[in-house]
Amino acid sequence: MTQRYLLLMLIFFCPVAISGEQRDLYDYSLEELLQIEITSGSLTVTEDNRTPATLTLITQQDIIHSGARRLDELLDIMVPNLQLVRHNYGPQHIGIRGVVNDRENTYLFVVNGKAMNEKSQRGVTMERDLPMLGDIKKIEVIRGPGSAVYGPGALSGVVNITTFSGIDFEGTEIIAKQGAIEKFTSLEIKHSMQLGADKGVNLMLYYGVTDYSGARDNDTPYITSVDTEFNGQPYLQAGEPVPYSLPNDRGSSLGRAKHKLHIQIDAGDDDRSRVSAWLRYTTGGDQVAGEHSKGNAEFSRANQRFVEPAYQQFTAYIEASKQLSNDDELFFNLSYDLVDSDRNDNVYRGDTYAPEGQRFVSYREDEYAGKLIYKKDMATVKSALGAEVTYDILGQSGIGNPDVAATTAGIYSDGERRRPGELLAGGEWTVMSYAYFGELQWMIADDWTLFAGARYDKHDYTDWFFSPRLSLIYAYSDHQTGKILYNKSVKTAGEFDLRSAHINDDRALEETLESVEFSYTHTQAEALTYQATVFAQEIEFWSVSSPVRDPSTDLVVTGVNQPVGVVSLWGGEFEFGYEQGEHKLSLSHSYSKLIDIKQSNDSQYITAHAYGYGDDLNTWSNHISKIFYRWQFLPSWMFTTSVRMYWGFQGAEDWANYNNNESDGDQPRYGYDDKGKAFSGNYYINAGLHKTLSKKLDISFNAYNVLGWVDKDYNKRNYIKRSSDYRPEAAAVALNLSYRF
Repeated sequence: MTQRYLLLMLIFFCPVAISGEQRDLYDYSLEELLQIEITSGSLTVTEDNRTPATLTLITQQDIIHSGARRLDELLDIMVPNLQLVRHNYGPQHIGIRGVVNDRENTYLFVVNGKAMNEKSQRGVTMERDLPMLGDIKKIEVIRGPGSAVYGPGALSGVVNITTFSGIDFEGTEIIAKQGAIEKFTSLEIKHSMQLGADKGVNLMLYYGVTDYSGARDNDTPYITSVDTEFNGQPYLQAGEPVPYSLPNDRGSSLGRAKHKLHIQIDAGDDDRSRVSAWLRYTTGGDQVAGEHSKGNAEFSRANQRFVEPAYQQFTAYIEASKQLSNDDELFFNLSYDLVDSDRNDNVYRGDTYAPEGQRFVSYREDEYAGKLIYKKDMATVKSALGAEVTYDILGQSGIGNPDVAATTAGIYSDGERRRPGELLAGGEWTVMSYAYFGELQWMIADDWTLFAGARYDKHDYTDWFFSPRLSLIYAYSDHQTGKILYNKSVKTAGEFDLRSAHINDDRALEETLESVEFSYTHTQAEALTYQATVFAQEIEFWSVSSPVRDPSTDLVVTGVNQPVGVVSLWGGEFEFGYEQGEHKLSLSHSYSKLIDIKQSNDSQYITAHAYGYGDDLNTWSNHISKIFYRWQFLPSWMFTTSVRMYWGFQGAEDWANYNNNESDGDQPRYGYDDKGKAFSGNYYINAGLHKTLSKKLDISFNAYNVLGWVDKDYNKRNYIKRSSDYRPEAAAVALNLSYRF
């Protein structure tokens, strides 16, 4: 779909008039914003200041004023101690409190109570690249483990999205966005209506589409970290841009448009019973630059030039709750989820496209799930008990490539498997998962509250595993709260790894994260809030799949799971918020520091400390500072700005020194010295100007990564594993238009 077509759609829809009124979150006062219900972090209802988790709330107001062009960028702007890092084989990764992985599976991505993660291999591939954010009412981000409430996978955190419904949105809104330099055209429309004679049924319709061309490679050059030769001649030069063209940064995979559709119906005439059902479809994916090797070759892995990962996801969900005669509550949900994942590895040899080396990875998974929770509310004690069951169909051919069998390693264009003996060649399989969970909330006294919870999970290919948590909350007053939180979370290996281990009569161990944290929050006169948090955590990384070569055929036939290491780290976070009159300021500074790594093997890339180099995490900035400021300098004019500072990557420099000095290790292609540029700080500054033209029409102009117009290296974004390589974010602009009627 072309940009011209999207603009014609906007012109067509704008004259349409539908009666109805809307009250957006940016119309609310600070006092009203403080009353927004927190729905994350607990199975039982509690006051917001007693939520047993460290949580960041992002409102619709924040989404609009941030100017964010995608969910990843929004989270990077708003959430303390969260980092983004690039990857040569897929979308960029989110790290929380020092925990980041080359598979996006260390946290859960939840929409309206439904975990959306892809289970086979890649984790949270969906929605993070989409510029269409108009369906989102709020986002609650939990920093720290959450498996006791949300289930396996909530290792380092939870991103919990709540969408608009026909209850809290009235009328119609059209949102159009046009980006330049990093080019995109986006259109969204949402509409609500009441159904039935008594108007007790509310319908919400949302659709968004984007044509994302991205930024040209001269605006976002790939800076390599090694010197190489090609055909006996110098080719790549360390610390300099690669000498060949690259795909546009963040350009849509395969040139496809990005889509998001959400349809939701809510019914219920009082608080005693309600039903909510929704359908959601998303599709997207960004093309990324491939990796290269240190040796006498342009690229490793068949001379890849660029990779095009893509996804589509369809979800159907229904939930219902019923207040019983004794004021207890019964809740259940049922869901179906389809995730289709593709990856197209394009190959060049020198500057010539080599179709014989092109490789496809494609697979599909289907999930059927149900959950039942019984909640009891007494004077000083609240409790919840529940059970969950999941049925998965895995190893299916992808919808987009039905002739390509599901594999982890891929199939070449001539039909040959990259790993002919791969165990997944046997076709699809099914598995069941079961869970039992509960929570007890005890108000010991007016100012003391105790939370105790646990969850037991069982997968067909694993033993039972246990996720406990214990929290003690002390509310000194309405303005001061102290929290002591203990959590243990688990994450199983991906379903492909679990299947390989099962067929090989092996056991894929779960990864665990155990955490203790202390926090203190003070709110002064409802205009000033600050919070200090200290945490310590230990992570057991186990479920990595390593290839095994059959000596008789010299073919890679399967994978085995092995321990990677036990990592302990600690850190602190300080958050400051101020809102008075025309001004709103949010500021945070976070610090994460490695303590030790034990039981490490040569395949890990977490830290070079295991090999005697430094004492910091690779691919992580120990210090991160973030600022978001809003100034309404006239009744209809507003200025906004955000600043993100990653102060430096000492752990990446240690990793480069290890690789330079120990070239015979298992990771010889990762992290070479590039004259030090990659290890300095990353700095991103955005600015926006917003104008309310009428009660119905708003317009805003946003500038992104403005320091890039001075020096592109200020906006660099490092790569995971290959932490000495980087590609800057493009300095760019965008115009946004919102029309409500």
